Amino acid sequence: MFPEPPAGHPLFDAEAQRKLAHYRELATSLHHWIKEHTLIMQDRNFPNTLIEMRRLAEDSQRFRVEDVPPRLHEKERVTKAFREIERQLRDSGEAIDRELHPENLERNWNHLMMVYQERDQLIRDEIARLEKLQRLAEKIHQEAKVTDSKLDDIEAWIEDEAKRVEHLHPRDAKKNCDQIEMELQRTEEVIKTMFNDVQVLRDNRYGQANELHRRYSRLFNCPLIKPFDYIFKRDDFITDSIRRV
Repeated sequence: MFPEPPAGHPLFDAEAQRKLAHYRELATSLHHWIKEHTLIMQDRNFPNTLIEMRRLAEDSQRFRVEDVPPRLHEKERVTKAFREIERQLRDSGEAIDRELHPENLERNWNHLMMVYQERDQLIRDEIARLEKLQRLAEKIHQEAKVTDSKLDDIEAWIEDEAKRVEHLHPRDAKKNCDQIEMELQRTEEVIKTMFNDVQVLRDNRYGQANELHRRYSRLFNCPLIKPFDYIFKRDDFITDSIRRV
């Protein structure tokens, strides 16, 4: 039978035991919170829509403003609680898990803050990238509407010239034809730019890129009318006259 340790031994100090249990409870809670949120902040699989990314940005802001301050206060309480039991631990030989030591908690906390800041910056960069792509998509929408209307106008212009070509001097008819051709060339350049812009959206995995391509494929793929052939195809004599001008 071993003799009982003196009553003043820390292992028999009820207050010391209470403080040790309190520290373990605080440190364990903080450790689990840090570990859980470190895994979250290491996630780099972002959605590819602006709405979802903005929601992630709101969550990131909420974490910084609402979640971190109380946990920072909790970390300060853990440090203070450890100071209160540090001597008892040293004198009694009582051990606590290494991961619950203040220095390890501090190191893991700093790592969490680092990966959070990295993720928050990546989120803001991704939002800026998606906003740029969205502006490009809106530009395509607007240009498509204008171009569609422009092609209708050119088609009507060609049909009108075809009706009155027989009453025009060949030189005037050719001049009108050249003007239409210039409009078509300008419109074709706009369509080529639109096509390249849509390809940029597709290359950058913009969410609506394929939908835009399908919607405007008629503009991208339709052969442009050759006004000279259309206007003069019904009259070989006039055609020959104009070609000699």
